[in-house]
Amino acid sequence: MKFFIFRNNTLENIFGTDEVEYSGYEDISYIPQNTSLYLWMYQIPIRWNQKQLADEIDAYIRKMQLVFSQVPQGKEFVAFTLVDIFPTRFTDANFIVREAIVRYNTQLYNMAGTNVNFKVIDFSEFTSRYRSEELIGWKFYFISQMYISSKITSEFATWVDSKIQNIALKRKKCLILDCGVESLARKALMVYKLAGTIQVRHFCIFRKRCLR
Repeated sequence: MKFFIFRNNTLENIFGTDEVEYSGYEDISYIPQNTSLYLWMYQIPIRWNQKQLADEIDAYIRKMQLVFSQVPQGKEFVAFTLVDIFPTRFTDANFIVREAIVRYNTQLYNMAGTNVNFKVIDFSEFTSRYRSEELIGWKFYFISQMYISSKITSEFATWVDSKIQNIALKRKKCLILDCGVESLARKALMVYKLAGTIQVRHFCIFRKRCLR
C-alpha cells in the first residue's frame, strides 16, 4: 500500500484508488502498519452553528494527535493545514472559528518542529489561487461530500503530488546525509582506536628499553 489517508469527506476524486486506502469519514479506528505514508487531510465542514464548528475543529486536533501517537517510528505522517474556503460567519462568531483554525494549524507546525517524521503541507498555497466559488463544487458536495470542485481536481492532484515528492526527496537527502555522517563517525572511531593502539605499542617498546 502506498498511502493511507485520514479524511472527513470524499477524496477519491483527487487521490484515486490505486495503492491508496482511505479511512471512513472522521474515523480513526483503523491505523494500518503496512503503508509507506500517512496523509491527514481534514477540511472545514459547512456548518451554520459556529460554536459547534469550532468544537469540531478542536476535536480534529485531538484525533490527529491520537493517530500520530500510534504511527510506527520512521513512517512519514503528512498533514494539511485547515483553510476556511467558505466562511459563513456572523458578527462575533468570526473569532470563534478563526481562533480554532489558528489553534489547529499551530499544533501542526508544533508537531512538525518536534517530530522528524511529521510534515505539514500548507493548503492555503493552493486555495489562494482561486476564488471561493471556484474551489467548491456545490452539486457534488451535497451529493457525495466532494469538497473540492471537479473542475480543479486535476490541478490539485498535481500540486499535492509535487509536495509529496518534495517531502520524499528531502527525506532521501537526509538519509544519505545521515549515512554519510555515520560513515565518517565510524572512520573517525577507527582512526582513534588505531592511534591509541600505536601509542600503547610505542609505550611498551619504550618501557622495554628502559628496563634493559
